[in-house]
Amino acid sequence: MPGQPCADSLHAPAGVAGLGAPRDQAEEDRRPEISDGRGRRSLELFSQAETASGGTAVSEPTADEVLRGTTALLTFVREWDLPLNPENVDEMAYAVLLHARSVGPLEDIPPAVEEQIREHVEAYRRMSEAMGEAARRKKAEADRQAPP
Repeated sequence: MPGQPCADSLHAPAGVAGLGAPRDQAEEDRRPEISDGRGRRSLELFSQAETASGGTAVSEPTADEVLRGTTALLTFVREWDLPLNPENVDEMAYAVLLHARSVGPLEDIPPAVEEQIREHVEAYRRMSEAMGEAARRKKAEADRQAPP
């Protein structure tokens, strides 16, 4: 569950040297995106608000920037024993990098981040439901094939 303690999952993300790091650029290019649609709607809304207020459109952080930000933040997570999963830290890194580039008013940032959090929680909920449904189907199939 997002935001819940998960000490076993506190590890450096893929791509950190020595810890599951891709060995070449081709392998790096095959890695899945850090998040499926992370903050896309909040990025769009924030960019529109910033442009309307006279700022320039916000550019999205690259996967490498988010990876580097996440790697730095995970050090704090471990050192301070914070109850965060790496996926939540990815979201935090993304938000920090995205909004550090903005020139809009500070009061526009919390609503955009709240939208990003809602999107992240909803994506997690959908993934959990799909995994639960797949497990139920697998169990039902095994039960049907089991001898009486």
